[in-house]
Amino acid sequence: DRRMEPMWEPLLFFAGNDLGELANRQLELRRTAMERRAPLGYARATLESQADHSTRAQMDYSLALADAGRMDEAISLLDREIAGSARPERGGWNRNQQWRWLSLQLRKAQILYNRQHDDRAIAIWQELERTPGLDRSFRINVSMNLAAAYAETGRYQQALDLITTAGEQFARSGGDQIAGSARQFAWIRACALRGLGRRDESETAMQSLDQAEEPQDWGGIALAGNRELRVRAAICLNDVDRLARVLSNPEAQLLTSSDMLQPGVLRRRAELADLRERLFAHPRMTEYAARWRALPGDFQPVLRNFFGSGSDVATAAAGAAPTAAPVARP
Repeated sequence: DRRMEPMWEPLLFFAGNDLGELANRQLELRRTAMERRAPLGYARATLESQADHSTRAQMDYSLALADAGRMDEAISLLDREIAGSARPERGGWNRNQQWRWLSLQLRKAQILYNRQHDDRAIAIWQELERTPGLDRSFRINVSMNLAAAYAETGRYQQALDLITTAGEQFARSGGDQIAGSARQFAWIRACALRGLGRRDESETAMQSLDQAEEPQDWGGIALAGNRELRVRAAICLNDVDRLARVLSNPEAQLLTSSDMLQPGVLRRRAELADLRERLFAHPRMTEYAARWRALPGDFQPVLRNFFGSGSDVATAAAGAAPTAAPVARP
């Protein structure tokens, strides 16, 4: 963001000219936090905010490893912790213990999915759905993640079938509902319907997200913001007008969601390949494009690890696209 240009030099002094210092520092901080079983700061996402401190510290470190290009180590760490946890079908354990096991599985799938190992991530969510003894509200969470992945990878009928069933179960879950969850159902259903050619139904499904008020953190649980979900929805819908409308909001922070516009994400479906080019050519995006800066080549190795795109990274954003938010407390 060129509005931040006065800060570029001091930021690079801190982060290193190739961002390597920043990546290494974050990795070391999170490794120490894991050893102390004390995560750094507040939870940044719904999944993290529902985990106990020890588990969240492990989840944070696994993500830092993946961001540093050490994805196999991250997966191995999570696999060890998963193997040491009780499984739902063994019985004799409470919902907090069950959530710990599940949250580690979900972080593993998230790391794989955000680095475009889609089939491996989907296989994890599918296996979790089949797990005997899994709490009903937790199974809805898994279904939402899986339905989102189906929609984003073009498996529209599977996405629609699954999100419809999950929505019916959610409606019956009563007190287990987390505020704002309906927005997640809305965009996944809308994307699936659009992909099946049911445009009018898709627009109707999007209304609850389009009209939603910004959610507040609910009982200490971090919730995805409306803008984040609207960007993800617009990309899934392949709707450049909607995407431009969201991103060109004058009050919006430039590029905060552009991690979703990375080449690897857009390769998931052939029709998205030129989405970024169509976006920057949109009349609403004139000011946005003028403030956008392609990052220098020295940044590419670190950012390629971070985004997992497998090709050059061309935006000034950072962060990994989230999976769908949990819908119930553990």
